[in-house]
Amino acid sequence: MIFSRLCAGLALLACVAAGCGENLAPPFGELIGPPLNLKALSIDSNSVRLQWDPPALSSDTNFAGYQVEYLGIVQPLPKTATTYTASPLPSGQTEFLVRSRQADGRIGDPVSITWAPAYRFENNYTLQEYLFSDQTRFSGLDVGDALRNPLVMPMGATNAGQLVDVFLAGGGLTAPGADAPLRLHSASVYSPGYSVARFSTIRHSSTSLNYFLDTFPSGFDSASVLLGDNTIYYVLVGGPNATYNVARLHVRLLGGTYPNRSVAINISLQKSPSLFIAEARRDRSVVDSRVGRLALVLP
Repeated sequence: MIFSRLCAGLALLACVAAGCGENLAPPFGELIGPPLNLKALSIDSNSVRLQWDPPALSSDTNFAGYQVEYLGIVQPLPKTATTYTASPLPSGQTEFLVRSRQADGRIGDPVSITWAPAYRFENNYTLQEYLFSDQTRFSGLDVGDALRNPLVMPMGATNAGQLVDVFLAGGGLTAPGADAPLRLHSASVYSPGYSVARFSTIRHSSTSLNYFLDTFPSGFDSASVLLGDNTIYYVLVGGPNATYNVARLHVRLLGGTYPNRSVAINISLQKSPSLFIAEARRDRSVVDSRVGRLALVLP
């Protein structure tokens, strides 16, 4: 009998030590998840703006807001916030983490995005469509690079072959010419000795350059793009010393009839050589392989 009671006591102690019969769940509710649809926008040469949607449990009374983290900065935000502008930033990419905050003091898991600031040139660079019989028209655009700001010039200018990246043309590329939709072409379409530019097939309708993205396009495979009004196009151009630069071109159609149509272009340019405005780290090898093939033909 004594032996049986001793064994039962030892079993009870072992069960208590192991937590038998206890509810081991923490005395807290479910963690509120991260915000949804995190996107970013390069505002200028030292600013990036983030945008997101509220998390799935945003109606929970324990939801207190957000926390943005980057470069050692921890910025709490109220639950009414759905944007945040990070500034000043260094050149190059910065990783941003955004979490949900709870009234009980806990911080949720993050959602992240990596982005870089980019220079803005909103001078409404005006291009008139190219016409083979009039070489004085300002049809060419130097998008810019690490050393130069954007510039417009005629395709027949003395240094156009070294500077012009893209040019505007409809049906006036060859004689006698005929009405055709306006396109932006790589300068190499005008002459094989001119600079090579490549466009992404991705484009976005927007009234300005202020368009948020969840990722920056990484495929640049087209020598020209058909133009639409208030549209953003993405282009990769050659820079000095076999580097490249990426840019966003916001195009507005200014009207006119063939062969006297024109467009206005504003530019968001990544001046850091051979740097995408944003990239997924896991996709780095894919991006580099594509750029490597293009770099063989860039000046």
